[in-house]
Amino acid sequence: QRVCRMGDAGGTCGCEPAPEGTACGCGSGVGFCRMGRCYGTFRSVEAGARHTCAVDASGSLQCWGDNATGQVGVSGRVQYTLPQAVDPAPDLTGETLLAVRLGGQHTCAVVTDPASGNAKLYCWGDNSSGQLGQGDRTVRMEPTEVTALLDASRGETSWRYLSMDLGAATSCVAMEVTASGSSDDRVRCWGKNDRWQVWGWTDPQPDYLQPHNSFADTAAFGPIAMGDDFTVFVKPDGSVWGWGDDRYDQLGPGVRGDRSPPRMVGSFDGALGALQRVVAGGRHACVLGSTQRVGCWGANDSGQLGRSTMGDTGPTAQPVMDIPPVYDLAAGGRHTCVATEAGMGRRRVHCWGANGSGQLGTGDVVGGAMPREVPALDGLRVRSLSAGAEHTCAVVEPGRLYCWGANGSGQLGQGDLTSRSEPAEVLLACPPG
Repeated sequence: QRVCRMGDAGGTCGCEPAPEGTACGCGSGVGFCRMGRCYGTFRSVEAGARHTCAVDASGSLQCWGDNATGQVGVSGRVQYTLPQAVDPAPDLTGETLLAVRLGGQHTCAVVTDPASGNAKLYCWGDNSSGQLGQGDRTVRMEPTEVTALLDASRGETSWRYLSMDLGAATSCVAMEVTASGSSDDRVRCWGKNDRWQVWGWTDPQPDYLQPHNSFADTAAFGPIAMGDDFTVFVKPDGSVWGWGDDRYDQLGPGVRGDRSPPRMVGSFDGALGALQRVVAGGRHACVLGSTQRVGCWGANDSGQLGRSTMGDTGPTAQPVMDIPPVYDLAAGGRHTCVATEAGMGRRRVHCWGANGSGQLGTGDVVGGAMPREVPALDGLRVRSLSAGAEHTCAVVEPGRLYCWGANGSGQLGQGDLTSRSEPAEVLLACPPG
């Protein structure tokens, strides 16, 4: 092995005998040598079902894991066990990356052109249900712009990003649209719609291959969060609303059944303070309030709601038990994680729910409803936290990325397919020389 330095074109990446802190990454990523290996430096992370993407210190997008349908954004339908620069990188050169979201087997990114200030949406990966918004079902192995996001018949000329999330095979974007000199807010969805995942249609239909012109006047709605087949959001009055799959009380208690248009899910009656953020897992959702407490609802077969009793349930005033003040949270397939800070530097990550693949990061595979600390991250402040189907990732200060849980597709970024029940720092490597 030779020493890897920024700008190297290829070869085998190695940090021995380089001193600690030597720049490495071979041009495709930004990292530093530690303990003889090259580790990445990252700003944020997003976990999908079996793949992972992260924005590195240079602002570039790196992805890895399952690439059977091109969701990593790199040519070749193989598993990538180390971070890969999304290909072709020139598509995003000179543009500012605003957001990246991962679905079951697809990925989307919003960028802003610095010259015009206009937002653009790129998607890639599986398209069997039209979730890439291209008007067809053809897989895309590289980022492809969603050009049908604007409705020319309405005089729409540009849009500004508000929020975005992806489900198992559905995509939704909340946006401020400019048309004929005025603007309003809209939510547009597309893809799989067998359970009314595409908001606004009066009857469930199999698939919608292009963005659906959904309802306007959505300025009163907060950011959206998507589970496998449902979407939720928080209104300024503190009420939670949603649409789609309701088989597990994801849209609140009562008569179960898929819902469209949006219905009121419920309210936490001020127990959490003003609701600030919402996240959705496979079949459950959680909100974070201004009191830094968390409340969850929906499926609870693995204890993912963090309550003392099992059973699916809608929103109630009961917050997750026995955790310090929370400042970040993530919901996975059947597990939930939060970043907490109790003052005096007592920083922790707590997780609960399913743990068959070690996705709780506790060093074992014992799951349950009781929140448990992730010992390896004790004292570290989390920048970004995300959970996939059975894995979890966190960027901690000053930019080190750790992942743990299932690794059958290389989604942990370790250069192998071995699952981990404890956090493992993500590696960088040179492309073949």
